[in-house]
Amino acid sequence: MSNKFILSVMGETEIETFEVDISKKREAIAVPSLPEDHINLLGAMLDNFAEKDLTETQQAEMAYIAESFVLSKLNNEIHGYVLLLVLREKWPVGQKAKFKVTADRVSANHTYISHICAPQIIEPSPDETQLKKAEDNALIAELAFLKKNKKRFANSSAVQSFLRQKG
Repeated sequence: MSNKFILSVMGETEIETFEVDISKKREAIAVPSLPEDHINLLGAMLDNFAEKDLTETQQAEMAYIAESFVLSKLNNEIHGYVLLLVLREKWPVGQKAKFKVTADRVSANHTYISHICAPQIIEPSPDETQLKKAEDNALIAELAFLKKNKKRFANSSAVQSFLRQKG
């Protein structure tokens, strides 16, 4: 396992990219105490800050949550580029109250589903074109998963339009 990798977090309309140095683990700033709320907070941040420039504190919070989640799930399977999808969850009719309580804990309008795409090999210090290619390859590698699970994602979810394009 390399000590560094590039991590992109893709929400509905926003993509944030961070360089992760495993030997210099980030510290939590102001994240919820319940781990199950972390992804919902991350999704809400991606939705809410899509139109604005992020402050250093907001970037640090997003990076901490994304990095911690990916490192806990992938262990030694990390390569040069990792894409974490954080997409809106579809709320089943009749169960919205339960989902709303979960979303309200982090002041979000939605709950979110996370999925780590297969890590991609990428050159050290990649340019924008190489990052975009790695992102596209990561999404294409997950096409079967996304198609199989498309009913779990909200109708407004960005994954729905991606599936229509690639479908």
